[in-house]
Amino acid sequence: MQPRTFRFVLAYEGTGFWGFARQPDRRTIEGTLWQALQPMLPDLRKIVVGGRTDRGVHATGQVISLRTRCPVDSDRLGRCIDHAAPGEIACLHAERTRHGFHAQFWARSRSYTYLHPAERDAPRAGRLERLLQALVGTRDFFAFARDTPKGRSTVRRLEWVRVRSVLHDGRPHLRFDLIGRSFLRHQVRVMVATALREAAAPESSDDALLRLAETHDRTATEPPAPPGHLHLVKIVY
Repeated sequence: MQPRTFRFVLAYEGTGFWGFARQPDRRTIEGTLWQALQPMLPDLRKIVVGGRTDRGVHATGQVISLRTRCPVDSDRLGRCIDHAAPGEIACLHAERTRHGFHAQFWARSRSYTYLHPAERDAPRAGRLERLLQALVGTRDFFAFARDTPKGRSTVRRLEWVRVRSVLHDGRPHLRFDLIGRSFLRHQVRVMVATALREAAAPESSDDALLRLAETHDRTATEPPAPPGHLHLVKIVY
């Protein structure tokens, strides 16, 4: 039988996991999926993820793909994923897709949302949006990344940014929405944390984040904002 390619859209609550990627002696999303799927797919060699998430980060639109020669259908695989960690991982969509589909390399854009609890003296959404809008475009985001593998390019394209004041679980939050083709490790959380710092500084100008990007100095930007408020919302192909 020729290998077949399957595509799945997942949602997960990341609090109880050490990120997506498998790690020895750590509970991860990929490791949990592997344990569930491998008995059904003994020829499974790799689970490809559209947007790798760190420890504690959530997803409402994660995409994975895999290839197998085993005679199974997408619905059965989707149910298997649903049973892997009930209440923590859910399969929102399952399908057999075109040969060669690759959840990572075929992605055209990734959308993230960060929900920051807004205190009474929180910066205004408009001010935060102007700071982040200055970074829209293609540039070196080295200053806003962490733990980048040696030799890996830190040039990325930020496509779109929006910041709004919203109610979440009945409480005021600042909602950061960011879209880009891809993001560096911790990039979104460092950008959010640094924007909050600069927005609270009266002497800071609207191009402050752009000027920080041009320094290529990671010590000039803030540590990543807490991961529990970050969601991978959507991947477009």
